[in-house]
Amino acid sequence: MSLQAALANSDPKVAQLVLAATREGQVLVGEGDNLKKEVEEWISKINNGKLVEEANLKELDSLLVPKTYLAGSVLTAADVALYGALHPIYSKFSPAQYYALPSVTRYFNHIQSNASVRSASGDDFPELHFDLENAPKVERTTEPPKRKEKAPAAEKTATPPAESKADATPAPEKSEKPQKKEKKEKKKEAAPEAGSTKDAGNKKGGNKAPAAADDGEPVPSMIDLRVGHIVDVIKHPDADGLYVEQIDLGEETGPRTVVSGLVNYIPIEQMRDKYLVAVCNLKPANMRGVKSFAMVLCATSKDGKEGGIELIQPPAGSKPGDRVYFEGEEYENATPLPQLNPKKKIFEAIQPGFITLDSKEAAWVNPTTNQLSSMIIRSPAVQSIRSFSTTARVCKTISIIGREPIKIPPSVQITTSPTNVTVSGPLGLTSIPLKPYMKLEMSPQSTLSVSVETPKEKEQRQMWGTTRTLISNAVIGMTEGFSVPLYLVGVGYKAALENDPRGTSGGGSGQRLFLKLGHSHPIYVPVPPHIKVEVPTPTKIVLSCTDKQLLGLFAAKIREFRKPEPYKGKGVFIGNETIRIKSVKKK
Repeated sequence: MSLQAALANSDPKVAQLVLAATREGQVLVGEGDNLKKEVEEWISKINNGKLVEEANLKELDSLLVPKTYLAGSVLTAADVALYGALHPIYSKFSPAQYYALPSVTRYFNHIQSNASVRSASGDDFPELHFDLENAPKVERTTEPPKRKEKAPAAEKTATPPAESKADATPAPEKSEKPQKKEKKEKKKEAAPEAGSTKDAGNKKGGNKAPAAADDGEPVPSMIDLRVGHIVDVIKHPDADGLYVEQIDLGEETGPRTVVSGLVNYIPIEQMRDKYLVAVCNLKPANMRGVKSFAMVLCATSKDGKEGGIELIQPPAGSKPGDRVYFEGEEYENATPLPQLNPKKKIFEAIQPGFITLDSKEAAWVNPTTNQLSSMIIRSPAVQSIRSFSTTARVCKTISIIGREPIKIPPSVQITTSPTNVTVSGPLGLTSIPLKPYMKLEMSPQSTLSVSVETPKEKEQRQMWGTTRTLISNAVIGMTEGFSVPLYLVGVGYKAALENDPRGTSGGGSGQRLFLKLGHSHPIYVPVPPHIKVEVPTPTKIVLSCTDKQLLGLFAAKIREFRKPEPYKGKGVFIGNETIRIKSVKKK
């Protein structure tokens, strides 16, 4: 079902607003079939009318508490439709009424501030202003923390044995004062030992512990990776997708209990008696009633989880408890943290750098230096051996973009020379300059591989990825070409394509763009010969070219005449460009 079909039963003004904001269904309809379906379901609910009835606004307010947008994490046509349906109601509300719906008010004000919504609203949906500064604060009650009563306190409140009042009354006062003095003396004695200066104990915070070892940039050496051996594995009694394993990690306390979500990817027969690599210093977590004390490290196929998941296996001869680390002196000699702080997201920051090389070797790429470090295992018997591959590494540095091969279609011909590479295809011919250290190799599978002589040198590593991208763009440009739309947002803004009176004398194509962008005069932009321009509507320009760089430069030149401004959202927008609207300055 299309967006127009979903809006068939909507209010005509709301439908017109949604179509204007989505540019007749070209944008804001959701990426992917699932999100598009969800957007259409929300529009159907809004058309029903019950969602925005005043009696049901409290329910809508509860629904919007955790949400910024109705469907997904970006603005969609469903949000524009809900805004249009709420506008007549909110235009009649008094401050007390919209104060009673804080989540709906916050959502409504956020949607109406969007540039696409504001430019499409017109006179039917004027911007509403809310007095949010004087809004009452939302009271959030939390349960008081439970404190355990100390045993000595219970003894004091117990009924004392029968004795005279004169003897019983002063007894607690005499016994409390010496206790307080003893505590103060202990603190004073401990202060010089903890602090490094004489007055450290007298200053506030002088007795604080030194800075934690997890301060600074996350590095792999903070993670405690060890070889483990699965001694027992069963399916989780309360979860169909979880295994409960007993993994021997070489500890005196015995095997650890680990919960893994691998039921749908690895059969239980392949899990039994397996050697693996485990992350051992994560904070224990409850998984459906079973506490997990580690995490199993796995490798995923390039096609995602559906393509397959495998356990990372240490080499033969490894023993439970052997430490696993990454190449490099700064990693090999460092001690992992006792426990990773979940608030600092250390593992989450390092994990995206984990990769599996073509040699099936586990490695980590430093995102800052782009340096690659392979996994190594250390055992008591052998000081250090390479752990997950016997393939020797030529260098430790690599370009993730540059190493990817380029697929060459049958209609494209590649001609190389020491100084440049020529790409010819159905749409023309282009040439890319090459540095002396660049190497190109064509494989029988019609793929082009790019490499450099010395990857350790920074310049060569940088040009490696750049050259590969330029060649790939040239191949796409000579077969499919590139195109980019430009949108003119603003009252009276329009564009037209007309013949240039100068013809081709100035090196142009004989055409020019006529633009009205809110200036006192029209703007004429000559069209270069390598650019193809189409104006399907007065507010939309489509540029096409075989050269991605030249296309971007010409689009940027047009945008310079009226850049998008952040107060009314007017200007020339390239593609899916968006801008965050600022609130109007109050005098």
